[in-house]
Amino acid sequence: MNLEFVFISFQSFKPPKSLLKHLIFMKLLFWLLWLFNCLLTIFTVIAKGFRNSFTGSTDPTAWVTVLFIICLIASIVLRYVLQQPAWSWVMVLLPILLLLAWYVLDNLLQ
Repeated sequence: MNLEFVFISFQSFKPPKSLLKHLIFMKLLFWLLWLFNCLLTIFTVIAKGFRNSFTGSTDPTAWVTVLFIICLIASIVLRYVLQQPAWSWVMVLLPILLLLAWYVLDNLLQ
């Protein structure tokens, strides 16, 4: 088998356009969700100060803020440093899923 032929044929491989559109859409969706998480993190920092003005007890908003910041940093590290895009999706979706679960649980308990 001629290795030069394999190398040349591999270089000329072009994925179908639908696959390229899918990859572009997934990258765009990742960054939109990452931006949404940034906004949620900013909101929780502001909400933490507002909530602390009413009560002096330990509030869960501080833990949520720490979790959001960890998820933001981890999603970027997983995506670009460790080259694990699937796990970066998990990290970028974790804060949204946490808030959704918190909302559903809160409504079920009331």
